[in-house]
Amino acid sequence: MVQCPSCKSWCAGEAAFCSQCGGRLEKRQGRRPKHSAARNGRWLFFLALGGIAAALAVVIYIAVTPDGAQRSAGSDPVASNARERGREPGDGDGLDASDRPSQSVAESAPRPLDPAALERLVASAQVILDLRTDDDRPLREERGYIVDSRGVVLCRFRPLLGAHHGICRLSVPREARVEITGLSWRDEALDLALIRIGRSAAGFPMISLLEDAPSDVLSQGDPIHVLSGEGLEETSVSEAYYPSPDRVARIRLAAAPELAPDSLLAVDAYGYAVGLVRFEAEGGRMLLDGRPPPGVEHRPLVDPATSAARALDLEVGLSLDELTRRLYEGTFPDHMARGLSAWRRKDWAEAIGHFEQALERVPVDRPGDEDVDLVTRTLLECYREEVARLAAAGRMDEAAVVAEGALARYPDEHRLMVVVGEVRCGRKDWVGGIQALVQAREIQASEKVDALLQDAFLMLAGEASRAGDTRGMEARLIEGIQQLPASAALRIELAKLYMQFEAYDDATRLLQDAKGLDPALREASQALLDRIDDALKRRDAVIIPIPRGSRSIRTEAVLDGTRTYPFIVDTGATYTTVPADIAQALGYDLSRATQINVSTAGGVLSVPLIQVQSVSLGGYAVRNLEVCVIPSGLGPDFGLLGLNFLKHFKYSMDSARNEFRLERP
Repeated sequence: MVQCPSCKSWCAGEAAFCSQCGGRLEKRQGRRPKHSAARNGRWLFFLALGGIAAALAVVIYIAVTPDGAQRSAGSDPVASNARERGREPGDGDGLDASDRPSQSVAESAPRPLDPAALERLVASAQVILDLRTDDDRPLREERGYIVDSRGVVLCRFRPLLGAHHGICRLSVPREARVEITGLSWRDEALDLALIRIGRSAAGFPMISLLEDAPSDVLSQGDPIHVLSGEGLEETSVSEAYYPSPDRVARIRLAAAPELAPDSLLAVDAYGYAVGLVRFEAEGGRMLLDGRPPPGVEHRPLVDPATSAARALDLEVGLSLDELTRRLYEGTFPDHMARGLSAWRRKDWAEAIGHFEQALERVPVDRPGDEDVDLVTRTLLECYREEVARLAAAGRMDEAAVVAEGALARYPDEHRLMVVVGEVRCGRKDWVGGIQALVQAREIQASEKVDALLQDAFLMLAGEASRAGDTRGMEARLIEGIQQLPASAALRIELAKLYMQFEAYDDATRLLQDAKGLDPALREASQALLDRIDDALKRRDAVIIPIPRGSRSIRTEAVLDGTRTYPFIVDTGATYTTVPADIAQALGYDLSRATQINVSTAGGVLSVPLIQVQSVSLGGYAVRNLEVCVIPSGLGPDFGLLGLNFLKHFKYSMDSARNEFRLERP
């Protein structure tokens, strides 16, 4: 463990920077020379002395040792790096003699590589990691770079999660395939990993990792070359020690020239791998997938691989299978990756399951907003596709179950709401179907929804009619007209009900509206209007004879178009009244009725006031008439026809003939 000199926290021994404050833990002495002009200048004097001493030593060595001339070649830094890694110079280092930096006996600092040599070096060390699932399905392909001839690859850590095994495809020899044996080191903060691949007796082409702390050997303006699909692009260091907002020290690169989105490996002018490139969006948000979206301002950063250089000798600690099972399965990234894989295969049901589980893991795993948005959008698409697939196969009940599950998460999804409404109506759950279709229509009106909704209201009204519930039938038809003001069919059905009540004026109004709304129903509307005209022509005044000596006008009236009850015509009563047993027989709930005070022979009485669907006397009807309900036993066992009914017509008393006349106004 190493203690941070700034915040005094303890960090891993191989760490270069503090995980808490981002401060540098130690000043390491790299074996690679500092190559900025300013720093080289400070050592010119010492280098000159060293060169003279080296020349003198070589002359003496050659004089006393026959093969000394051949051994003097050991000053090549690439060759010495190779020996330190346990291999001979030139064993798969990706460079021929002309590519490696030249260095004379009198000159200890290596010279920068030309761009062509750099590109050949990097290209030879580049590999493709073919990562696969536990059932050997392709998971993803990722780029990596061999950084040790014994078969060590530097790559991103996150893409390894979810893989159970894989193959490494080499660039040299081209398309050679080597098995990935496992993970030997990882740094989750920098998203870097070292993986081991199967060894080769001849070794592998490689690129050496920079072992020095970036702030020791890189200065502002130093050249950096970045490999992308477009080749090697040159940029420069903007800040060698950059504590990014996630408190990880990185190398910040110049914003111009703009790097390609698929940029990955960053190398310095001497052919050392500095680290892997990522992008930081505005606001300090790290782009974990490495690709900045179009139109979003971003800055290129480098995750330095200094710590990885000190871990090259580590052996495999976890196989890919063990890594995935221990750290990854059941997490948000795992379910997202599996869901996207199922989505690409058009296995909508499996994708839905994984995406739902991924969203449940959001509070625990705290994924980025972009990933959550991607899962949410793709899940909705999967729901739509699965519902459509089940509906096309005639499996409507299953389609409804899936759609209802989707609506719990997407309550404003129009297409799913329509499916639920359609299936409920198919089950004859008219109320549930109407509820779903009304919600769908509020989100987005369409001819299909209107047609389904109209049919549902008509079917529900038909059920009420067959049950003898005319009041319920009227209520459903009125509700349907409120939801579908342009429905002529609902108006015609309601007009038929009013004709049954002999409420011809209301029926006429509805039929006239229906004629103008739907030309296809114009003839049907006119036929009903003709029937009303015939009925009105045949209807004479209602004449109620009054027996001699009688002090009241007794008759019978039809309530709600179905039942006939005895009444007395009372021109002095403000309200029409009925006994409580009659109101209850018609199905009215008196407990919810408004209470009013009325004067009776026994004094002032508080009674319920209800609205009766229809009261008809000899074909003269009034709809929605307010009627007082007199408690049974406190009044007569018949009703009273008061002024609130009579005022709708012309009425008179013929004393000479002892009769009461009621006729059209």
